Amino acid sequence: MTISLYTTGDVKQYTAQEIEAVKELKEYSIPSDYLFFLKTYGIGEINNLLMFNAPDKDYVKSTFSEYMDIWQWEKDDEQKALNSISIGSTIDGDVICLIDAEAPYMILPRHSERPIKLNSLAEVIVHYDKMYGLKGDYYFDSYDDWERLSFDDFIQFKERRMEVVEQMHQAFLKGYTFDKAYHTEEQPLYLIKEIGGWIRFDLVYGHSIQLKYQKRHAEKAVEVYDFLQEIMKLYIR
Repeated sequence: MTISLYTTGDVKQYTAQEIEAVKELKEYSIPSDYLFFLKTYGIGEINNLLMFNAPDKDYVKSTFSEYMDIWQWEKDDEQKALNSISIGSTIDGDVICLIDAEAPYMILPRHSERPIKLNSLAEVIVHYDKMYGLKGDYYFDSYDDWERLSFDDFIQFKERRMEVVEQMHQAFLKGYTFDKAYHTEEQPLYLIKEIGGWIRFDLVYGHSIQLKYQKRHAEKAVEVYDFLQEIMKLYIR
């Protein structure tokens, strides 16, 4: 099974030298599909839910060695987990790692006592697709060269807070184009390749507007931010 990811901006692929360094992290073999993922995408997030970080050969042991009894283990899986390479996590606190086993992917779930073993990285992604209802519509958001701007001070508008956020949202839709949209009813997130990132509007609580971009595209990102700031100023009394 092959998983294709839509990329929001420029990815930083692992070099041949970096791939060799990953192979040397442990004495056991690293799955070829994971190495392919690093060579294709590097590190970053899938749908702001599944975070792939730089592989870490010590994370599980250093973080959980005294708390491994929070999970129920089969055979020698506990030792394999302690000797694992962590490669990612989820927004809910699951830890994803590589182990020395026929099924080389292990999930240490935050809200379950039973670790999950899977055969491929694609199976890991599909597992969370089912959990979060992604319906196969994936995007990859690189960690390379990124920055974030935000509007967080909507409390000043008191009971008009939601109105201000919605007006800024509508102004953005009229003034700018986007490449893909997600969660359009409550927390609309718009992917914009021109800034190498996305903008998200909180239409549920009116707490914030977040703009994530890659620094190499800062000029366009700041333009969008300044445009929305002018809309916001219209409501300041």
